[in-house]
Amino acid sequence: MPGGRRVTVETGGAPPSPEVLFRMEELGFVVIHTYGSATVCTWKPEWDALPAAELLEIKTRQGLHHLGLEVDVKDPATMRSVPADGRTMGEVMFRGNTVMSGYYKDAAATAEAMAGGWLRSGDLAVRHGDGHVKILDRSKDIIISGGENISTIEVEAALFAHPAVAEAAAVGRPDEYWGETPCAFVKLKGGTGESVGAEELMVGLLPGAAAALHGAADGGVRGRAAQDGDGEGAEAHAPGANQGHGKHRPPPLAWS
Repeated sequence: MPGGRRVTVETGGAPPSPEVLFRMEELGFVVIHTYGSATVCTWKPEWDALPAAELLEIKTRQGLHHLGLEVDVKDPATMRSVPADGRTMGEVMFRGNTVMSGYYKDAAATAEAMAGGWLRSGDLAVRHGDGHVKILDRSKDIIISGGENISTIEVEAALFAHPAVAEAAAVGRPDEYWGETPCAFVKLKGGTGESVGAEELMVGLLPGAAAALHGAADGGVRGRAAQDGDGEGAEAHAPGANQGHGKHRPPPLAWS
């Protein structure tokens, strides 16, 4: 920023990746992560002394609840709180005097949203030992592949960590064997001079997955190529691609 001036901005909705937050901080922006209309995490001055990586990790979380509002992460089937281990996924739910009592003249929608006496957000998250909640996905966006829950947000964050990636969006693609497989649409930065291959982005991201490299003359993402897996371009397999039932997942990545 001109003159070293720093600008404070708020972000909400889909959780930002640590890499995106790092780039924003480098540009002189102080990013405050907010969630919901009443659940904004109050900043603690002692966090300023934390190492940069730890500080950015805290900023990717949705934070702590405010006084007078209950926030929990529950198994939507049993309504039991999930362990605060940072790994077990559940649905974020709210309860308190500031939470709505229901939808106007819509008993069916109210019963669905308020089942068990908690307002169901539709956000899937984990809770950490320090009480922080971190959203991993919307319940309608989570990818269930072979019985395993795969967070599209975590896939995108892993892709954004690569310095050549400008844009990334992960979705689930129907698959006869796995039910769903991850499909990521990736656009590379222009003018970086970097040459990125399928193997480089796949390593450590999705073991057992295959990636097909597709090029587009206009620099855009070839979405249909990723969805159809038409085999155009170079194909690479991550380690362990042919393990497990003799099957490997179809190409999940396409970029240009």
